[in-house]
Amino acid sequence: MAHEMAHYVEKHIYIGIAGYLGLTLIGLWLTSKIMNFIIGRWGHQLKIRSVDSISSLPLFLLITSVLLFASSPLSNYVSRYQETRADRYAIEMTGDKESAITTFQELTRSGLSQVNPPFLVKWLRYSHPTMLERISTVENADTKGD
Repeated sequence: MAHEMAHYVEKHIYIGIAGYLGLTLIGLWLTSKIMNFIIGRWGHQLKIRSVDSISSLPLFLLITSVLLFASSPLSNYVSRYQETRADRYAIEMTGDKESAITTFQELTRSGLSQVNPPFLVKWLRYSHPTMLERISTVENADTKGD
């Protein structure tokens, strides 16, 4: 509960909404520029007359998919940072390292997640710190009860 309270206290929800709105606007602007360039250059070969043609929809989906994939390391990094902050806040509030470690171990077992995935997998796919990182953060945290 203290972890989730930290997201509220540190305004992670508002930061996330603002960040994703900003990324969406930038992504749609880039998609527009890229689509206009591709249609202007290869539209005849692709059989796409204009951006407002329904035949441009697959191109739109392809470009947005590539841009989403390209932006995922940044959004995952921000999310992992916020999750680490929330974990630290929870430990400071509760002072109970053992419960946190036990909970992370149980989450790992029940979710069958990798404890320490390869760097590239973490970089591209993980929106939360790895369980090994979370447990290490908890073990190294300063608490009032130590």
